[in-house]
Amino acid sequence: MHALAPLRRPWPALALALALAACTEPAVEAPPPPVEPGTPIAAAVAEPGPVLAGRWGARGDLHAELVRFYEGHSGEPAWSDGERLGRQGRALVGRLEEAAAVGLSPAEYESARLTALVDALTTGRSPRDDLLAADPQLTAAALLYASDLSSGRVDPDDARLPWHIDKPRRHFAGELAAALDRGDLGGWLDAVEPRTALYASQLEMLHRYREIAAAGGWPPVPAGPVLELGDPIGRERLLPLLECLDAGGDLTALDRAVLDHLREEEDGGEGPAVYHLRLAEAVGRFQRRHGIEVDGTLGPETLAELAVPAEARVRQILLNLERARWIERDFPERYLHINVPAFELEARDGERAPLEMSIVVGRTDWMTPLFRDAMTTVEINPYWHVPASIAARELAVEAAEDAEAFRADGYEVFSGPGPGAERLDPRTVDWRVLDPEDPEVRIRQRPGPTNALGRIKFLFPNRHNVYLHDTPADGAFDRTERALSHGCIRLERPLDLAAWVFAGQEGWDRERVEETIASGEHTVVPLEEAIPVYILYWTAWMEDGRAQFRRDVYGVDAELGRRFGEERGAGRQVAGG
Repeated sequence: MHALAPLRRPWPALALALALAACTEPAVEAPPPPVEPGTPIAAAVAEPGPVLAGRWGARGDLHAELVRFYEGHSGEPAWSDGERLGRQGRALVGRLEEAAAVGLSPAEYESARLTALVDALTTGRSPRDDLLAADPQLTAAALLYASDLSSGRVDPDDARLPWHIDKPRRHFAGELAAALDRGDLGGWLDAVEPRTALYASQLEMLHRYREIAAAGGWPPVPAGPVLELGDPIGRERLLPLLECLDAGGDLTALDRAVLDHLREEEDGGEGPAVYHLRLAEAVGRFQRRHGIEVDGTLGPETLAELAVPAEARVRQILLNLERARWIERDFPERYLHINVPAFELEARDGERAPLEMSIVVGRTDWMTPLFRDAMTTVEINPYWHVPASIAARELAVEAAEDAEAFRADGYEVFSGPGPGAERLDPRTVDWRVLDPEDPEVRIRQRPGPTNALGRIKFLFPNRHNVYLHDTPADGAFDRTERALSHGCIRLERPLDLAAWVFAGQEGWDRERVEETIASGEHTVVPLEEAIPVYILYWTAWMEDGRAQFRRDVYGVDAELGRRFGEERGAGRQVAGG
């Protein structure tokens, strides 16, 4: 019978069975033995306490899950039958022992102690008090591990991070109870683990770099003069450079053959090797993977990235893996993905990224916030309603020094917000006393060639007042580090994005967008279907099978690493670092 087919029964037999049941006194199942007050389970449920050492005491939310779990079990043990520990206890400690494989630390869950405890309780009949004492410890370890695996160890709200995406929340008590009833704890833990392509690629990256670190990593390349194509390179720099490039997968088989020949020439006393084309190309691949200007030369910025040891890369991957647990499991079919440290935007259609482009993000003192929302509107030939902070700190100086140039750039001054505000002559405003928190005047820039938002902007209404927009200052896209804005995101190819956004929306295509821009008319176009926008922060990920690393431009890795360090200082070891 097909698994989804309805179950069919002979109706006369069913009727007879029901009639007999009605005449028979129902069997009363004996209640389970009550848990006496003062038992370890009752004590664990009564109030938060040291069921587990370390972070458990600070996880009031998980203690509430522990209470719900045992309320659902009527206070009875879940991991034993009162005489012996069941096989799910062994399954749990097996997963805890392997926690490092998913970027967590077995020590966080007292794996060694619980394994010894399970060993002692599975060798034969055990005293009931011992089984009762073990039960809440196993439950607490399962809840903590599932929570960490599913949504991470750190709450971004507590870590002073510019992260404004609610972590996925689950109520694990019922799920754990159901898994134990099914005898499938392992299947449940597999289900709570993230399954995004990003997360899977970061796990692959973690395993690869742990192997490199365990094998001794790579040596630092000694400092020296900048090397360009054809320059001599001595053995003391050539050998560690080759080792670094090989470890990162930047050398092809042909590169190795050619460069081994160069090394042999130097070993044979034929003079120093030269900075060969093959070597420069391999350095270029390394630079591309690390977000450095790709010129193939061995200069200070490239040397600095080469000097980062394998152990530090492992830690960097772990911090990104933590953040990968903070986002939802299933991305929509069509969305925009913005990676701030990479200064890149991707338009995603399922597994495909038909559009990628460079972006400019907020300065380090004016960070682009990390959040998700939905794009609903495209504005062509936009006005720029200048934020009060920018008006007071930057434009007020320009208006005070040269009011005519200020007006020539398209700026208008009003007595306040809203359509009833009076237009003011900038020469009549005392710009020295403009309050950035509550200015008495508002500044707006008309659409035009000098408008700071360029010809088009893409709105996804949010409390941060952040959006995507064109820019007349397109020279910034020639730079590799592009943290230059006041928080909004400038686009390298805004018309390409408009074509992707409007795909499938009748009446709007790239040609019409260009015609509307040429008209100079301010035009607001609502989208028929909102497009999710994710502004995220990845400094380590895989792309086409190659590890990618970026600089921690906002210090998010550093702050998250400090949180991990605080936990290690409290007696907990961070996996891999």
